[in-house]
Amino acid sequence: MSTGSTRLAAKGLTSVYLSVRGSAGAAEDPYRELQLALYRLRPDAGAIVTGMFPWACRLAALGGGMPAMFDEQVRHLGPRIEHLRLEDGELSSASVKLLRRGANAFLLGQDAVCLGFDSDRAVLNAELFEKCVQAYVLARLTGLPMRPIPFYVRHVAAKRLRDEQRRAAARI
Repeated sequence: MSTGSTRLAAKGLTSVYLSVRGSAGAAEDPYRELQLALYRLRPDAGAIVTGMFPWACRLAALGGGMPAMFDEQVRHLGPRIEHLRLEDGELSSASVKLLRRGANAFLLGQDAVCLGFDSDRAVLNAELFEKCVQAYVLARLTGLPMRPIPFYVRHVAAKRLRDEQRRAAARI
C-alpha cells in the first residue's frame, strides 16, 4: 500500500502533512510509517492529516486527553481525544483498540493526527479538532468544573460516526 503526502502551509501551522490512501508516497514525510499503520488498521480511512497544531500542543502540555465535551466532536472525531502510544516503533495495544473503536483524532506527542474518509473530511476533522481543543483548553484553564455531554447525546453521535465509517469502508 502506498500513501502520498502533501505538505500543507497554513497560517499558524507548521509541518502539517496530508496523506491520501493509494497515491505515491513522499520520502520527506516523517509520519509515513505511522500513516501506513493507520491505513492497515482502518479500512474506512482514505486520508490522514498529521502535524503540529497550536492548540494541540497546548493540550499535550496540559497532559491527558480530552473527554467528550461537544456533540460535534463525538460525531466526527470519536468519543475521546487520546494520545497514540508507540511501543518499539509500533502502535500500542491501547492505541490499536482506540483506532478499531473508530476514533478519528489523536495526539502523538505534541502532534495532531486526524483521519477522514477522504481528504476533505480529514482536513475538516483537523479544523474541528483544533476548534474543540481550543475551547476545551481555554475552559480548563479557568479552573472551573466542566462536565462532558450527556450519555444519550454521546451514544447517538457515536452511532452516526460508526455508520458513516461503515459506509466509507465499503466505498474504499
